Amino acid sequence: MGSEDLFHKRRAKTQRQLQRKPKNKKRAQRVLIVCEGEKTEPQYLSEAVQHYRLRSVEVDFSRPKGTAPSNLWEFAKKQAIEERKQANEYDLIFCVFDRDSHPCFDKTVKAINDADNKFMAITSVPCFEYWLLLHFIYTRKPFNKAGAKSPADVVIQELRKYLPSYEKASQGLFSELLDQLSSATTKAQNALNDASATGAINPTTSIHLLFQELKKLEDKEDSAP
Repeated sequence: MGSEDLFHKRRAKTQRQLQRKPKNKKRAQRVLIVCEGEKTEPQYLSEAVQHYRLRSVEVDFSRPKGTAPSNLWEFAKKQAIEERKQANEYDLIFCVFDRDSHPCFDKTVKAINDADNKFMAITSVPCFEYWLLLHFIYTRKPFNKAGAKSPADVVIQELRKYLPSYEKASQGLFSELLDQLSSATTKAQNALNDASATGAINPTTSIHLLFQELKKLEDKEDSAP
């Protein structure tokens, strides 16, 4: 077979391949996760995203200057506007922050809940470590300041009974606790349900809702024609 015949056959094959490709490929869903924590939450959530290998979801992580919930909220709004100007806007924006002792916590949660439905407040009361604790036990005992220890310190002290090696910014936490994830999710939802019924939000967390929303985006993309 001559080189000219090979050329024509390859060209015809290439044309058939191009014809089979969709003309209007849908863009990936875009998600922004804005975290209060400097290392612990971003590290844990990054590991979760990598584990699930969300093929059709692009996830960006950011941390604003200042840890107050109001700073996160203002930063998230600014990022949303900037990306919209670039015609590359986010489909979902999660603001991940703790109750701690922030005086602006309640006001910020309300502002996010009243905003565009692409924004979602992912909160933990008193802190993110309560979510980790739920991988081991279910408790609705309030965590309050004890002497020089903050509510967060008290939660961490309880967590170390089950996870002695825990430190802020520990790596590999998601994989280490993966087997208990389903149980933790159930406990976290039960805690939210109880808080809704009683009005007592200490302790609660909605970290599991972030995972559920990411899964919804992936399922939506997979089911699209």
